[in-house]
Amino acid sequence: MKFDYFADEINPPANTLEKLRDFSKKIHDLSYEILEMEGKLAKKKEEYKLLTQETVPEIMAELQMKSFKMIDGSELVIENKVVASILAEKKEDAFNWLEENGYGGIIKSKIDLQFSRNEVEKAKEVIKILEENDIHTHLNRNVHPVTLNAFVKEILSYSKENGKKNFQIANNDGFEDDVEEVKEIKDFPHDIFNIYEFKQCKLKSAKNKR
Repeated sequence: MKFDYFADEINPPANTLEKLRDFSKKIHDLSYEILEMEGKLAKKKEEYKLLTQETVPEIMAELQMKSFKMIDGSELVIENKVVASILAEKKEDAFNWLEENGYGGIIKSKIDLQFSRNEVEKAKEVIKILEENDIHTHLNRNVHPVTLNAFVKEILSYSKENGKKNFQIANNDGFEDDVEEVKEIKDFPHDIFNIYEFKQCKLKSAKNKR
C-alpha cells in the first residue's frame, strides 16, 4: 500500500496567503517602529532627568529661588529627594543597625515554602509541622523601598534641622503605630543604606495646583 503523505496538506486560498504576508510585514515593521520609539523615549527621559535634577535646580539655587511661576500659571517647585537602598552585602549590617536602634518594625519577614506539584494539601498545613515534614524553608527579610526612603528622609531632615550627627528622633516602630518614645541615634551609617540625596524640580500645573 502506498501512502500519500501530502494528501492532507493545507492549500489555503491565495487571498488568505496574501493577508498573511501583509500581516507578517506589518508585525516586522511595527517591531522596528516600537524599538525606535522606545529609543527616542529613553533619550527624552534622560534629557528630562538632566533638566529637572541638575540644570534647573542649579540655576534656581544660583538665583536663590525655590519656585518659579510661568506665564500660564504653572509653577516649578524645587523639592529635596532622598533615595536609599540596602545592598545585598550590607543587608545584615543594615538589619542589625535597625534592630539595635529600635527600628526593627520596618523590616518585613517572609518565609518561602517549597512544595512539589502534588503537595497542595501539605502546603495548607500549619507552620508548626514544617520541621516534622522536613520541608525546606527560607526566611526572607526586607524593608519596602517606600518605607526605607521615608525613614531615611525623616532622619536626614531632622539631622540637618538640628545641625548635628547625634540626634533624637521619635520612634514609631516602623511608621505603623504611634509610640511615645524618643530614640537617640548616634552616627547614622549613610554607607549601609546607600543614600543618594538630590534636588528635583516638579512642575505643578495651574489646574492641579492646590
